[in-house]
Amino acid sequence: MNKKEINLIIFGDTFGIPMLIDCIKECNISCNISAIVAASIRPYHYEELLKIANSLFIPLIIQPKRDDKNYSFFVKNISLLKPDFIIVNSYSMKLHSEVLSIPKIAAINVHGGLLPEYRGANPIQWAIINGETETGVTIHYMTEEIDAGDIISQKRIPIFFEDTWIDVRNRLYVITKEILKEELPKIFEEKNLRVPQDESKAKYYKRRKPEDGLIDWYRPVVYIYNLIRALVKPLPGAFYFDQNGKKIIIDYFVPYEEVKKLQKKIIGYVIE
Repeated sequence: MNKKEINLIIFGDTFGIPMLIDCIKECNISCNISAIVAASIRPYHYEELLKIANSLFIPLIIQPKRDDKNYSFFVKNISLLKPDFIIVNSYSMKLHSEVLSIPKIAAINVHGGLLPEYRGANPIQWAIINGETETGVTIHYMTEEIDAGDIISQKRIPIFFEDTWIDVRNRLYVITKEILKEELPKIFEEKNLRVPQDESKAKYYKRRKPEDGLIDWYRPVVYIYNLIRALVKPLPGAFYFDQNGKKIIIDYFVPYEEVKKLQKKIIGYVIE
């Protein structure tokens, strides 16, 4: 391995950043993390990320939206740090070409879903809603198009029928750490695999909003069941309005048979 210390900037949230730091330490990689970057659209992560940054004596930089007057200063600050790599893990904003072109070697993303089938936001939620029996994690090169770059490595995990999204996330956490510890040394040595994605299989999923949790009781019961378990707390939850117009929130796990009973109670029959 090249003895030159690798210079990194890491982008992520309170799920992704501690994981990256732990994996880098556990791999005993000679590198310098010069900054942590957080998304301006997720300010509730700032306090914990600032504590992490302060413990490492590095800045916490906030990425503004591209049309923000401070965006050019953000790009300049990243550029001045002269990173060899940008590593992104569990991040909620797009990196545009002016940022992706900054690292000397590459920008790498850790995507919590299988590519190319699950590009875009909320891959765990979408996989459960779609009734998938597996999901996974993909490490890939970043390009201007979201989640479309060459794949470095991928691992799969099962989704069981009674899993909530939290169960899946916990399982995903374990294999994400595994894949990072396997691949980071190869990436920094530039000895990793690089496989183009199969565009014929590519699908892109939009970012989910709280209002997307509205239950349509005239959908098959398994779809409703999947929607509920994909949106349990701390997400806003699935919901519907009763006959009096009162909003009923279901932000907890409901067994399949209970969902069937609820559907029958509300519309008079069960849709298998």
